[in-house]
Amino acid sequence: HDMHILTLEQLEAFQRLEREGSLLFPVVLYMNPRLLAFPKEIRQYRETSGDMAKLLGLKLFLDGAIGVSTAAISEQYSDGTGEGALRYSDEDCARYISEAAALGLEQVAMHCIGDKAVEQAVSLFEEFRETYASRIRTWRFEHFEMADNRSIKALATHGGIASMQPNFSWDVGNYSARLGERASGINPLRNIVDANVTLV
Repeated sequence: HDMHILTLEQLEAFQRLEREGSLLFPVVLYMNPRLLAFPKEIRQYRETSGDMAKLLGLKLFLDGAIGVSTAAISEQYSDGTGEGALRYSDEDCARYISEAAALGLEQVAMHCIGDKAVEQAVSLFEEFRETYASRIRTWRFEHFEMADNRSIKALATHGGIASMQPNFSWDVGNYSARLGERASGINPLRNIVDANVTLV
C-alpha cells in the first residue's frame, strides 16, 4: 500500500512502471484530498490502469504526531507544548468523502493518533458509513493510538479496521514527556483484539 499519493506525477510514475512491467507486486494507492481537484485525471487513471497499481482510496490526515506535539488531543500536552490541532473540519471531511465516493474510490483511510482525532474519525465513520455503504466498502483508522473504549466498540460494531503499528509502543518513553501518565494508555492493542476489531 502507498498511503499518500499527493501529485498527479506520482500516478503517472505508477502507470509508467505498470506499462513497462516493472512493478514486482500489486500496489494499492491512497490519494491525498488535494487530488480531488483533478477529477478528470483521477477518473482517467482509474479507467486506464491495470491490476498492478490500483487507486482505491482516500487518505485523510486528521492530525499530526505525538512526538512533535501535533497530534490532536483533548487535554494539553504535559510539557506545555499545546494540544495539537485537527487538520480538517468535519465539513471539509464530509465534502472530501462525498467527492471520493463520486469518483468511485472504495476505501477511506483516516490518520488519527490523538484522542481528539480518533473521536473525529469515529464520528465521520458513524455518520457516513451507511450513506456511502454501496460505494465505500472499507474504512481504515490509521495508527488509532489513543482510542478509548467507545471508539473501539464503534469499530467492532460497524466493521471499521484498525491499522496499527506495534513499534510505536516501544516509543512510549518519548511519549511520556508529552503525555505524562496518559502515555500508558496508547496503543490499546489487547482491548482492540478482545473486542474482535479487525486489526492490521
